[in-house]
Formats: sequence, C-alpha cells, structure tokens
Amino acid sequence: SSDVCSTSKCRASMWGAAEEEEGIPMFRITLLGMRDSGKTSLINAFVNKVVPEVYTSTDEPQLYYKLIRRDHPPHDVLVEIEDTYDSLRNEGTACGEKCDVKNFLDLGQHKRARQAWANRKVGGDPRWPFSSSEAPSFGVSYKPLTCGRMAFLIVFDANDLDSCQEALNLHMFLKDDWTKKDIDDQPRVSFMPHVVLVANKFDKDPGNEKLHVNLRQTKFYAKEQQIDHYTVSSGDLQSVENLFQITIDNIATRTQLWQPDQQKVDETEKGTGQASTWLSGFLG
Repeated sequence: SSDVCSTSKCRASMWGAAEEEEGIPMFRITLLGMRDSGKTSLINAFVNKVVPEVYTSTDEPQLYYKLIRRDHPPHDVLVEIEDTYDSLRNEGTACGEKCDVKNFLDLGQHKRARQAWANRKVGGDPRWPFSSSEAPSFGVSYKPLTCGRMAFLIVFDANDLDSCQEALNLHMFLKDDWTKKDIDDQPRVSFMPHVVLVANKFDKDPGNEKLHVNLRQTKFYAKEQQIDHYTVSSGDLQSVENLFQITIDNIATRTQLWQPDQQKVDETEKGTGQASTWLSGFLG
C-alpha cells in the first residue's frame, strides 16, 4: 500500500516508524525519455491517481514524493521521483543549468556516506528532511533530497518509432557511461541501478501494426541487454502501480544503492559533532 506524501501525513507516519527503526530510507527513481512519451502522466497516475487530460511539456525537472508501505523490509520507504524534460533537448537552461540529459545520469555513488534517510535520528533527535529545504524553483540549483539515482525508467511512446529508438539510444548511452573507468583504471560505478524500458501508450491504437513491430524490437533489445521491459498505459492505474512497485522492490534488494556507508557516516558525525551533518546530505 502507499500514501501520497503530503507533508502532514508523511510527518505523522514517519514519527511512528522512527520508534521502531533508525529511519525511513529514501529511494530515487528517474524517468527519461523523449517529449510526449508520457513520463509526467505516469508519475501523476502513480502519485496522485490522476492522469492530466491536456499535454503540457516538462520545461523544468520536477520532484514528486510518495510514502510507500511494503510487506518486506524496509517496510516504509519515501520515494523521490524525478521527472525530466525531453531527452533530446540541448538548448536553453533549466534550474540554472544548461539543458542536457547528462544532467540526470550521475549516480552519485561517491556520496553514499551522506545518503538521506527521512527522520534519521541525529544527536538523539529525529530530523524531518523537508524542514530545512525548499522545492527547486526557476534560477535555483536543482537539489533532490536523495544523493544518488537508484533506478531509471526509460519511457517511450510504443506507437512512435522515433520515441522507441531514442529509448534504446538512452540505454546505450547510460551503459557506456557506467562502464567507463576512472584514472586508476577502476570502474566508476560500483553498483548498477535498476533499469526498465517502459513501453507507454500501448492502448492508443492497439490494432496498429507499427505498435507491434516497435514492441518486438524493444522487447528483443531488453532481453539481449538483460534489462526489464514493461508495457503500460497511464490510463490503467493498476499497471502503473505495478510498474513502480516492482521498481521499488528491485531497489530494495540492491541495498548497496541506498544504505549509507556506515563507517564513513560514523567518521563524519564524530568529526563534526553537529546535528546538521545529515541535513547537509538532504540538501545535496
């Protein structure tokens, strides 16, 4: 089950959980894809159970939050969902940065010692992550609460060949970036995030032969690359719920992606002795 993360509801839920656990881990899911692939509609269907009737392009990256209750540990998770602009956009600026899909590829694994946990206790007092931060706004640096990206949903319009091809290109670009070596000839990425190819709008014209050709191509690619492929429509709320729940479950099993390096955390807290240590992690 899950709750939309309104501040008051999440605050009450988290204080209750804090009595039994260290805190609630925060997972980040990033959606990538071409313009009009349906990224924002999928997010709204999951978070708000509402599908926008009028298309509006995403000009600035947006963050959505939802508290998830699971049957298996971790039982409570605060999910940060990152909505991004057109992956082909390379002109202009957004949130103070030049527009480039590369802005959303950094996994931030070098920051794991500062990974955000909602209401983690610091100096004996629980801290609410939103209390010392503000939502991103025009001209302000983009600052998600989580420190690293843990899953990517690469969304495409299954009826549009260009949208499908861009999704495959995005995955190849991600894969190439993640397999690069650092100056010591060591892999720059220690733990691979979860990746899903999301074929959206499959019910738009189910009799269209191009749809089935596109799906065969993307399914074959996903099988060859050993990544997940999911067919969905934002109008089918249950399929959207399943997509995000499966993604959250996959992140949960990859504990290296979201659990902080406790040794580094202890060293940091010991060195500063300040209650603001973890809040600096919340603010990126």
